[in-house]
Amino acid sequence: MPVRGAEDNVKSPPIAGTYVGVVEGDMATAILKVDGSMVVRPNIKNRNLSLRGTWKREGNNIIAKLKDTGGEEGTVFLRVDKGDLLLLKVIEPDGEVKQFSPPLFKRTKRLADKGPPGVYIGKFDGEQLQVEVKPTGDIVVLSAEDLNGDAIYTGKWKATDFGLSARVKTEDGEEAHVEFAVADKGLSLRKVINPNGEEETFDEARLKRQKRSSGKNKTDK
Repeated sequence: MPVRGAEDNVKSPPIAGTYVGVVEGDMATAILKVDGSMVVRPNIKNRNLSLRGTWKREGNNIIAKLKDTGGEEGTVFLRVDKGDLLLLKVIEPDGEVKQFSPPLFKRTKRLADKGPPGVYIGKFDGEQLQVEVKPTGDIVVLSAEDLNGDAIYTGKWKATDFGLSARVKTEDGEEAHVEFAVADKGLSLRKVINPNGEEETFDEARLKRQKRSSGKNKTDK
């Protein structure tokens, strides 16, 4: 059953509408209807492949329960961002979790009046980490569960047009390259080049709100 009044008591702008963006290389579309029902087409060119279900809003977060053509249900987590929707993660029907948003390191302390210097906490590869970006240009990465232990990485950072770039080394001298983008609440991991040269990038899955067609409350079916 649709989640009636999905946007009831929400004073911020309504978000029911059509959103389009690239997800895992395919152009996807998501249609959120005012009655709380929702349709997602992972590939906009294949209208026979669709997920249907309901959505509800909790602040700036959206949680959707969607079923595939076989009737299996998964859960989709999105966030409202500047009028668009960011796909955060999907819990597949078998329980597998797929992350789509770049890992976010939330700032817990400022170390300068402006710029990136600060202390940040976030999770990467299943481990909770603390990243200290010092005003001196040094960067230190520790396990958040053992702040008195040895540093996992130490190195130097520099400001960039997107945030900051750092070259860090382990105690064994293995070097990695890390890039962070500035986010609203901290630093968003943008790229990691591991000591073996393997590169891992983290791109946001942004679904951009489409302009409404003429006609009141016109929706795709």
